Amino acid sequence: MIRFHLLFSQVEAIDEDAGQNGEVTYSLIEGGEGKFRISRKSGQVVLKKQLSREDQNKEFVLLIQAQDAGLSRTQFSVHSE
Repeated sequence: MIRFHLLFSQVEAIDEDAGQNGEVTYSLIEGGEGKFRISRKSGQVVLKKQLSREDQNKEFVLLIQAQDAGLSRTQFSVHSE
């Protein structure tokens, strides 16, 4: 079995605005069957549930969104496999 809260992946978006406007937050929009979570600040994707033997060979597709904190907010989403 894979350990609980194991770092699975990390995503990064860079906003070149200064100060608070340049801060980026992340969210998991869909996918992962409830087995993953993402840190809003760091973009680290971790397992929140242990994977069964069957799931260890399974492909998971995650839809992750990054959004900046600027007044004219920008957001984008990416599929991660």
